Amino acid sequence: MITERPLLGLFDRAAIYRLFLIVLAVSLLFIAEISLYARAFSLFSLDLVLAVTAGTGFLAFFWLVLMVRRLLKRILKEIQTGVFPEQLIVRLLGVISGGLLLLLPGFITDFLGLVILLSFLKRLAGRILLAVYGERIKGAYEYLKLS
Repeated sequence: MITERPLLGLFDRAAIYRLFLIVLAVSLLFIAEISLYARAFSLFSLDLVLAVTAGTGFLAFFWLVLMVRRLLKRILKEIQTGVFPEQLIVRLLGVISGGLLLLLPGFITDFLGLVILLSFLKRLAGRILLAVYGERIKGAYEYLKLS
């Protein structure tokens, strides 16, 4: 039954509507990004805007790698002692959610990613993701605890 579970969403009207709303929100975000890029291109050279966009992506990548490496090291250490590291997992999920936004090219996504990573919203995002994926994460914890 576990493998069929994601497919059950195909028959859930609310799940389909949520998916449509997520796609709509991402589309509106990209439209806003396009308008900001058009404004930036009129103020600065194309090369500068693209260099800043690429540069922030690379800097974000290396910063996120360091944060995730440090958190995973602490999580795995606690798992070896047999303790479920809920707070660390919440922080990791918050870093991942903010990090994904930070890695997407764009000014708005960079801003939102930084706001999530540098504020209490990191814990809120982590808590939301833990509520959604809690069973899978606890299953992974049990698996890692045994190995």
